[in-house]
Formats: sequence, C-alpha cells, structure tokens
Amino acid sequence: MAGNALSLLSQHLIVLLDPEQIVADMHEAYRRVRLDKAAYGCFMMGPSATDIEAALFDGAQGARSLNLFFLAPTPAV
Repeated sequence: MAGNALSLLSQHLIVLLDPEQIVADMHEAYRRVRLDKAAYGCFMMGPSATDIEAALFDGAQGARSLNLFFLAPTPAV
C-alpha cells in the first residue's frame, strides 16, 4: 500500500525512465500494461483540482513537481 501511495501523495516526484520504453500515445501505453508482472502501475496526467464545500482546490492529488531522468542506454554485449 505504501508503494501505491507514494506516487499520489508525494509533494515532489522523481521518475527514472528508459528512453527505449517511450511510446507514441496512451493507447499503446495501455497495451503495454502487464499486471501479471507488476503489482501496481499509475498513469499520471498532472495535478488535479477538486471542489470541497464550494471551494476549488488545485493540485489536490498529484505531485507539485516532477523531475524526469533518462537512464543511460544499456551497452551491447
């Protein structure tokens, strides 16, 4: 449960990304989801806004900042 909450409750999020895994659109990304291989996954689109008792709160869920680092290519053996 803590792993699931980290991506939604963190103020500042750091993502390590393999550039080889970038796809063209969300349709292709959904096709790559393998729930039999991972216990959790999350598609993040940006901070949300919510209405609580007629007051609008921006960024109610989701990180305030995101740092994205691309992993170096794996050398050919």
